[in-house]
Amino acid sequence: MRALLLGIGMWLVGTAAFGLTYQVAPDGSGDYPTIQAAIDASSSGDTVLCGPGTYQGTGNRNIELPPHDITVRGEAGSGATIIESGYPYGGFRIELGQGSATVVEGFTILDARYGAVREVSAPSPPQRPWRACNSSETAHP
Repeated sequence: MRALLLGIGMWLVGTAAFGLTYQVAPDGSGDYPTIQAAIDASSSGDTVLCGPGTYQGTGNRNIELPPHDITVRGEAGSGATIIESGYPYGGFRIELGQGSATVVEGFTILDARYGAVREVSAPSPPQRPWRACNSSETAHP
């Protein structure tokens, strides 16, 4: 019994330390139907892994990152994982609360009014503790 409890305890510690991974697909299959739904279910240290394809519509544009550190990653990279936000929307929205471990990477954001990643409110002095890597954008004029 003691070994069983120790094993369960180590599994729980391992899960908390490494976080969970949530899969999302453009057709709504996966663990959650949209990128936003997966982010809303996330906890600090989790990863939202978006499969290749084009993401559109509510829940896949103006995506708000939570006030905890997560990774949102295009699984196949920016050449194959596209967020078509459509004017007047944007890609990702950043509020206060994200730290240096928050990562958004591997997306192409198309037709974004406010750009690929937009800070809605910035601390004073302005700083960017999160990072957007290997992402590109095509902004609406």
